[in-house]
Amino acid sequence: MDTNLLSDLVDLVGTGAKSANSLVDLAKRLKGLTGSTKPTRDAEVETLIANLLIEIANTKIANAELKFKLTELLEAMNVEKDRQAKLVGYVLHKTEVGGFAYAPKDTPPDHDDFHLICPRCYEDGIRSILQKRGVDYKCPRCSAAVPYSARMGIVVV
Repeated sequence: MDTNLLSDLVDLVGTGAKSANSLVDLAKRLKGLTGSTKPTRDAEVETLIANLLIEIANTKIANAELKFKLTELLEAMNVEKDRQAKLVGYVLHKTEVGGFAYAPKDTPPDHDDFHLICPRCYEDGIRSILQKRGVDYKCPRCSAAVPYSARMGIVVV
């Protein structure tokens, strides 16, 4: 989760709370002017109403920004949740020639759907399928190499 996004959310909540407090204070002052027995000046009431409208607008803006940031956060959380769900079905394997890679839990090595994913990318939460390159499997994303021999197979670590 992005700490900058969380920091932005905290700032927006603070801005919204400050505007809401200003709204309450202005409303109290306006109520005090209209409820008093002494004559009020129209200019003072108009100024308070103008300030009240500005604070209402500021509160609406802060709330809209907060809603946008929360939507971004929810989307990021859903992406991360989906990414983690894809990784759950893998288990670490050791190749007979000393390499390590993740493979599907329920797929035997001789099955057509069997594949290996990069252990480095897996640790980063990314499923990158290793590609056969000579005597190694190589990661197309990070270029990590995993020694592997199809003839010798793999074992669960």
